[in-house]
Amino acid sequence: MIPIAAAWVVALALAVRRWERHRSVSAWTVTGISILFVTGVAGRAVSVLLPLSAMRAGRSHSEMGLVLTGVAMVTSVVSAGAWAFIIAAIFGERGRS
Repeated sequence: MIPIAAAWVVALALAVRRWERHRSVSAWTVTGISILFVTGVAGRAVSVLLPLSAMRAGRSHSEMGLVLTGVAMVTSVVSAGAWAFIIAAIFGERGRS
């Protein structure tokens, strides 16, 4: 995930740097990248911590499969929403400069 996170940091830096010239584009970009970052970090943490806690609680493999499937579905929907922000930034209107 390090290369992806590095790309997100660059995108955030560019958006913040150009905030005054392209305020709405930068806002869409910062929102989308922030959601992707939080989803990425939280998803990795859940995928590690959830199975450990489920094993301690005595949950079955099939129960864990269902839970992880649900987590993956939610993560996919949230990530798709983040990409919608980024697409809005790319194709959204910009003020004339």
